[in-house]
Amino acid sequence: MSVSRESAITAVNLCKEYPVSRGLGDWLTRPWRHRGCVRALEDVSFRIDVGQVAGVVGLNGAGKTTLLKILCNLLLPTSGHVSVFGHDLKGSSEAVRACVGFVPSDERSFFWRISARANLEFFASLYHVPPRTARRRIDALLDTFGLTGKDGGHFRDYSSGMRKRLAIIRALVHEPRILVLDEPTNSLDVRWDRHLRDYVRDWTRGERGRAVVWSTHRMEEITDLCDRVLHLEHARLGVIDDPRLAVEVACAREQDAGSPAIAFETNATERVVNATERIATTGEDRLKRRYVP
Repeated sequence: MSVSRESAITAVNLCKEYPVSRGLGDWLTRPWRHRGCVRALEDVSFRIDVGQVAGVVGLNGAGKTTLLKILCNLLLPTSGHVSVFGHDLKGSSEAVRACVGFVPSDERSFFWRISARANLEFFASLYHVPPRTARRRIDALLDTFGLTGKDGGHFRDYSSGMRKRLAIIRALVHEPRILVLDEPTNSLDVRWDRHLRDYVRDWTRGERGRAVVWSTHRMEEITDLCDRVLHLEHARLGVIDDPRLAVEVACAREQDAGSPAIAFETNATERVVNATERIATTGEDRLKRRYVP
């Protein structure tokens, strides 16, 4: 008898369209022309349960960052529905933001001319964390990520790896129940890469119900950390519950990016065979083009 688990994130039929910008010359010469749009996400549905680490993979431009920003309530979908621990994305935006900690792929949202501690205390105040509580949490997180005694300098003077660790601390300071990380190991050395993965694994299985969304291009992170994988391709999503299978599919897509999308509706065995055959066929074709006259 299977035990039902609490849903952390539920997305149903998500779509996101961006309007195409037009230059002044285009407006003047063809004012009647329809502006058009670019579809970043199309009919995306999935569920992430408490205690799960969900990986997000896909080629550049597949819609990964758009999806993560929607989950963090930084973007609103054009259509569709998202709930975070039962809170509707549109109707309960403050409750959603209180549940989510976001680590972007860059650190441009920090104030570069003030200290790291002042930055962290400011962002904690945005989540209504009392000052004394914020200082206590910041001290503990600085110690966890090896930055104790290094929080007094201007943010602009830190290395890229230290900035990334500060971004992770900022995402944790209000004690969220969901962590959304966009390529979090970029700029981290081997030691802190491993430390972060171990920390996230332990954090997900902590006392409170928690979940993690982890976007990456590094397949070893998928097999090491993730319980299920969201594979985005051409704005559409396939959910794969076997991380090793997801790596097979991702490798196949990277080696043969111009071919039609691999169907995710088939069963797991068929998907493994399809991915493996795709890799083998691609390699054989390349050998023929290279060595056969």
